[in-house]
Amino acid sequence: MDVYRRLNQQDAAQLAEAALARAFDQSVVLSAVEPLTGGSRRNLVLRAVASIGETAVSIIIKTTCSSDYAPNNPESFANSGLIKEWTARELLKQCVGHQSSALLAGDAEHGLIMFEDLGSNLISLDVSLLNDLPEEAETGLIEYARSLGRLHAATVGCASRHAAILRERFPRASMPLSAGSDWLSETIPAVDGLTLPEEEVEFIRSRLAHPNQWQALVHGDSCPDNVLFKSGKACLLDFEFSSPGHMLLDAVYWHIGFPTCWCAGTVPEALVGRLDAAYRRELENVLPEIADDRLFLSEMAIIHVARTLFS
Repeated sequence: MDVYRRLNQQDAAQLAEAALARAFDQSVVLSAVEPLTGGSRRNLVLRAVASIGETAVSIIIKTTCSSDYAPNNPESFANSGLIKEWTARELLKQCVGHQSSALLAGDAEHGLIMFEDLGSNLISLDVSLLNDLPEEAETGLIEYARSLGRLHAATVGCASRHAAILRERFPRASMPLSAGSDWLSETIPAVDGLTLPEEEVEFIRSRLAHPNQWQALVHGDSCPDNVLFKSGKACLLDFEFSSPGHMLLDAVYWHIGFPTCWCAGTVPEALVGRLDAAYRRELENVLPEIADDRLFLSEMAIIHVARTLFS
């Protein structure tokens, strides 16, 4: 069986027009449609100009190409990146003060969403990191850490809101487990010949399943190529691995070299502390505990081990 279904660009655009017309309750015409992806990819992504009444806006159309996309299946959230992204973007749309490309409409049956286009010719963080421009890379990383802090500050304690959105859009979907709570469900391998005591593994499992005050929307794939810079602000893309969970699952990324990324690499140790500080400052007003060095380092150590063992 094919992993991906074949999608026609014209059909996707027509479905997007119809979905936008339903959402805005007026006629919509798409023009200047162009593909942003090619080949056998899990998504067909298009850029287009949407004329909504008398207003023209540049949009992104994202359609799943997964052949097993099944929005009425109880496992639809677990299995579909598009449903994860739809739910995350709907949640962020409701968060006052969070900067994100706004979700405009969606079509659950056919598996597509539309959201505002950040713009073309924007630089992503991986470009800054891979070029020989250390000052630009450092500035970009600090703003990236801030962007994750803003994401988590806006979504602290979001599990019930996230569940309500998912239930409304995909009523048959099972509610997601806390992000990472199933990571250590299998036998834990030895690392450098050392085996972690089972009681310590169980403690880490418990923190992942019940993050308590550390719960927020976890991006889940906060890689440098999923970060675009617009007017000096870092904007996160691709929420296909997002769900509520322990927020430090994202913040650990610069500690351990971006483990889900094609451009994985080590951040200089002297810079890691500055990234932590930038991230923590964004959260102090909503999560005062994060200003406590002992508590922060303790939680970060737990997530370090969880991420290392899972990876």
